[in-house]
Amino acid sequence: MNIGKKIKSIREAKGMTAKEVVSADVLDDEEKKIVFSLVDAFVGKKKLQDALSNALKMAH
Repeated sequence: MNIGKKIKSIREAKGMTAKEVVSADVLDDEEKKIVFSLVDAFVGKKKLQDALSNALKMAH
Protein backbone atom coordinates (compact mmCIF):
# COMPACT_ATOMS: atom_id res chain seq x y z
CA MET A 1 0.00 0.00 0.00
CA ASN A 2 1.47 3.35 -0.92
CA ILE A 3 1.73 6.12 1.66
CA GLY A 4 -1.12 8.21 0.17
CA LYS A 5 -3.54 5.30 0.34
CA LYS A 6 -2.37 4.41 3.84
CA ILE A 7 -3.00 7.96 5.11
CA LYS A 8 -6.44 7.98 3.49
CA SER A 9 -7.22 4.61 5.10
CA ILE A 10 -6.09 5.84 8.51
CA ARG A 11 -8.29 8.93 8.18
CA GLU A 12 -11.26 6.73 7.26
CA ALA A 13 -10.49 4.51 10.25
CA LYS A 14 -10.59 7.43 12.71
CA GLY A 15 -13.95 6.43 14.20
CA MET A 16 -13.12 2.72 14.35
CA THR A 17 -12.00 0.77 17.39
CA ALA A 18 -8.42 -0.50 17.50
CA LYS A 19 -9.65 -4.04 16.84
CA GLU A 20 -11.56 -2.88 13.75
CA VAL A 21 -8.54 -0.96 12.44
CA VAL A 22 -6.24 -3.95 12.87
CA SER A 23 -8.70 -6.36 11.28
CA ALA A 24 -9.47 -3.97 8.39
CA ASP A 25 -5.89 -4.26 7.06
CA VAL A 26 -5.24 -0.55 7.54
CA LEU A 27 -1.95 -1.52 9.18
CA ASP A 28 0.75 -3.80 7.83
CA ASP A 29 1.98 -6.75 9.89
CA GLU A 30 4.82 -4.81 11.57
CA GLU A 31 2.47 -1.98 12.54
CA LYS A 32 -0.01 -4.52 13.93
CA LYS A 33 2.74 -5.99 16.13
CA ILE A 34 3.52 -2.51 17.44
CA VAL A 35 -0.15 -1.80 18.21
CA PHE A 36 -0.54 -5.10 20.05
CA SER A 37 2.67 -4.49 22.00
CA LEU A 38 1.45 -1.05 23.07
CA VAL A 39 -1.95 -2.40 24.11
CA ASP A 40 -0.26 -5.18 26.08
CA ALA A 41 1.96 -2.62 27.82
CA PHE A 42 -1.00 -0.40 28.75
CA VAL A 43 -3.03 -3.36 30.03
CA GLY A 44 -0.05 -4.57 32.04
CA LYS A 45 0.46 -1.10 33.51
CA LYS A 46 -3.20 -0.89 34.53
CA LYS A 47 -3.08 -4.33 36.17
CA LEU A 48 0.05 -3.37 38.08
CA GLN A 49 -1.50 -0.08 39.23
CA ASP A 50 -4.62 -1.91 40.40
CA ALA A 51 -2.58 -4.53 42.26
CA LEU A 52 -0.45 -1.88 43.99
CA SER A 53 -3.52 0.18 44.88
CA ASN A 54 -5.20 -2.86 46.40
CA ALA A 55 -2.05 -3.75 48.33
CA LEU A 56 -1.86 -0.23 49.75
CA LYS A 57 -5.52 -0.34 50.77
CA MET A 58 -4.96 -3.65 52.55
CA ALA A 59 -1.90 -2.25 54.35
CA HIS A 60 -3.92 0.54 55.98
